[in-house]
Amino acid sequence: MVLSLGATLFILLPLQIPQDYSSVNALSHTVQGIATGVGFIGAGLILQQSHRGKVKGLTSAATIWATAALGTAVGFGLWQLAAVGTVAMLIVLSGVKQAKQPIALRLVRSAKGAAAESLPERSKVRSHPSRFSFYSKRNQLFQAGLVPNYSPKRFEMFLLFPLV
Repeated sequence: MVLSLGATLFILLPLQIPQDYSSVNALSHTVQGIATGVGFIGAGLILQQSHRGKVKGLTSAATIWATAALGTAVGFGLWQLAAVGTVAMLIVLSGVKQAKQPIALRLVRSAKGAAAESLPERSKVRSHPSRFSFYSKRNQLFQAGLVPNYSPKRFEMFLLFPLV
């Protein structure tokens, strides 16, 4: 919100200058400066996690940049464009939030005999963002999608598919 207000003020400043000093070039340079400056702010939000191979903060950086564009539209007096842009941003951001949630597919299997005895206890299961880890009764660590169900002779396998 503060960023959008700042962008609006940067646009209004050249418009308040008398006609002798105000020109299309001044407004063009102001818009370029806003886009560049806010781009640097957004770049500071982007983090790369090299140990996971993931990049975080892209949505936040793009949102900040789009907010500056909305403020620029308001500064030029384009209220309708700013209103439509705000609604579009809210729709896109709500869709991005839902798309980041992984979809879990559950495959239920029955365990019999010795396999049922080797299933991990529910208290020893620990989850990770993209996989499940569990310890067997012999304290061997397994990386798989097996999670014990409430029944002692059944387990569920989760396959996680992030949409992003």
